[in-house]
Amino acid sequence: MVVLAGGNTPASAYRLLAQLEIDWSNVILIPGDERCVPSGDPDANQTMIRRELIDRLDPAAVPRYLGPPLGLAPKEAALAWQQELSELGESLSDGLGIDIALLGLGEDCHTASLFPNSPQLKATGLAAPVENAPKPPPGRVTLTLEFLGSARERVLLAVGAGKSSAVTELFSGSRSEQFPASLLPDQSTTLLCDQSAAAQLTA
Repeated sequence: MVVLAGGNTPASAYRLLAQLEIDWSNVILIPGDERCVPSGDPDANQTMIRRELIDRLDPAAVPRYLGPPLGLAPKEAALAWQQELSELGESLSDGLGIDIALLGLGEDCHTASLFPNSPQLKATGLAAPVENAPKPPPGRVTLTLEFLGSARERVLLAVGAGKSSAVTELFSGSRSEQFPASLLPDQSTTLLCDQSAAAQLTA
């Protein structure tokens, strides 16, 4: 079970993944968050994940994609997604467990659609609606911090000078709702960044 980040940064990573010899039929893909836009909308994370990864795979052995339904309001989409994820957990012998979560890191240190000082940071369960996101579109659905924190492994991906302050904040050791990614467990969390994103770090 793999959680995938949206946006543009991980697209090249997904293209590389598609070239690996993996039995994708045994893999479940879940987006870390989704925008409440119509199906097929270019801004949907599902659109990018399918284009850069799923559509490049052998049609005979594709992963299961389990994202929220598109075209619904945040509360409706979150409720439907929560139900589907819960039913999946009930059908698995070892329960619902994320093996690896690939997450983006925003300039404000947000991850998925968990934004600074937002009520979603205290949400329990698996999925939560976001109705007033500071980035467009305002309507979104996100996996909860609780669920992402339970992943066996987490990778935060940060690219570009605009992420350098967020990267530095993560290395400061402080934990604050002002910097949502800092609330993820340190254990089994890896930060993967380029030189520009690491520019403010010192020895």
